[in-house]
Amino acid sequence: MEKVGTVNYRIAVKTESVEVQMGEQLTPSQRQDLQDLVNRNRDVFSTEAGHTDLIQHQIITEPGSRVKLRPYRIPEARREAIAAEQPLSRT
Repeated sequence: MEKVGTVNYRIAVKTESVEVQMGEQLTPSQRQDLQDLVNRNRDVFSTEAGHTDLIQHQIITEPGSRVKLRPYRIPEARREAIAAEQPLSRT
């Protein structure tokens, strides 16, 4: 059996914390638990929201047919919050 030598190497690990926007309804303990979870798994969270180039999606319809749907009704109380989010989703 052949003897295998040892190899020393270093792995660069990012130690920076990921900022998370949390709801006001969370307790301080829940906030800390969530922050710890995100920091432990920061390699699966993106710091920049955007589009992916990993997959493509298309909806195939019959030639000449148009997709017609009525707009969803939005309660007046939610319209301001939705309007604030829309510019974020278009970037």
